[in-house]
Amino acid sequence: MKPAQRIEIRQKRTLAMTASLRQAIAMLAVPLPDLRRMLEEAAQDNPYLELAPAKAVKAEERPRAEPPAGGRRFATGLAPAVASLWPDAHGGGGAYDPAEALAAPETGLTGHAMASVDLHFRAADEHALAVAMVLALEPTGWLGRPLEDIAAECGASLQSAETVLHEAQKQAEPAGLFARSLQECLRLQAVDRGEMDAAMTAVLDNLETVARGQSEALAAARGLRPEEIAGALDRLRRYDPKPGARFGQDAVSAAPADLVARRGRTGWEVAANGPMLPELRVTGAPEGKAAEAALFQARSLARGLERRAGAMLAVGQALVSRQRAFLDRGPLALGPLTLAELAGDTGYHISTVSRVVAGGAIQTPRGTLPMRAFLSGAVPTAKGAPVSSETVRQLIRRLVAGEDRARPLSDVAIGEALARDGMVLARRTVAKYRAELGIPAVSRRRR
Repeated sequence: MKPAQRIEIRQKRTLAMTASLRQAIAMLAVPLPDLRRMLEEAAQDNPYLELAPAKAVKAEERPRAEPPAGGRRFATGLAPAVASLWPDAHGGGGAYDPAEALAAPETGLTGHAMASVDLHFRAADEHALAVAMVLALEPTGWLGRPLEDIAAECGASLQSAETVLHEAQKQAEPAGLFARSLQECLRLQAVDRGEMDAAMTAVLDNLETVARGQSEALAAARGLRPEEIAGALDRLRRYDPKPGARFGQDAVSAAPADLVARRGRTGWEVAANGPMLPELRVTGAPEGKAAEAALFQARSLARGLERRAGAMLAVGQALVSRQRAFLDRGPLALGPLTLAELAGDTGYHISTVSRVVAGGAIQTPRGTLPMRAFLSGAVPTAKGAPVSSETVRQLIRRLVAGEDRARPLSDVAIGEALARDGMVLARRTVAKYRAELGIPAVSRRRR
């Protein structure tokens, strides 16, 4: 049978990523102050753009901020023994409280990591996972949330999240970002420098032993010479245990958020936070091809700004509608909510929702909170509806705060106390949440 050639005509729908579409997508994740600067620079370069000054919002129109009711803390400091290896590490390794940092627009480390994500993750599901990981970065550059929670939040499998995390770690600059522990942070840097030999492996596998000055015993146990261990230690001290700190802390901005949530007559209402951006006007008629291109760019920017405002409002309304109890009663009432559920509520793709959550903030009576503060993974219960993982963390914090320091609660005892309220968690899960809160183990809490 001879092969034959034929011509077929087929229709196929594809999305062309034009420059204007890429600009509109990128604007979704740009915080308000950065977006204002972006518009000002565009107006200087484009003769068809005019900016009218933004009107100030009256103080009485803004909700009065109440003190945050204790946000979640992640343990980011190095263990005292290991910290001796880096006596000049970037500042103190205190706990990171998102509730204290959420008023800040995402610049610095977050913006840098987001640019890498946009460059290396094109598939929508992988991009959503990678953005969620960026949002979970602590100021040290370490991943501040369990990978299981991030996967659940995005409606993805743990295996998919592992794959995306390894790729994010591989592409990150500087090396060590997205690490889940000190050992992983240093190992990523050793691999990046091509220094992951037997001696470095031995040191990284036994950091506490090395910090106690037992290098010779380690060398003997691994069949290495003491000078090999010493050489690996010299190289190790040139690594950065906190690679994210070089970008500086995200500065807390006094600028208002994109949206305002207020108690209205019929419940919680969400609206744009007044004209926080300059009014953008497209004026003039084109004269020549160069002018037509400039006018097209001006119109594209205006359309992108409208899309951003619409998406921001839709996502903000969905967040507040889902988390009314959180706004009424505080962190213990935060319900489980994922990006996938938000996408279903708003009709936007999950990658669009993840970008909006990355750049948006809502001003509430509990302070200005980033949109991501309204998200939380789910923990099943024996009594019905699941509770949020944030609620479980807050309950663990309360239990430990009220314990007898002469007889502190073990992870098993904490699990049993939670089980009486219908939350059945394995001991290792309790230990994981306790560690995320920066609470030491029972042996270190005993007085």
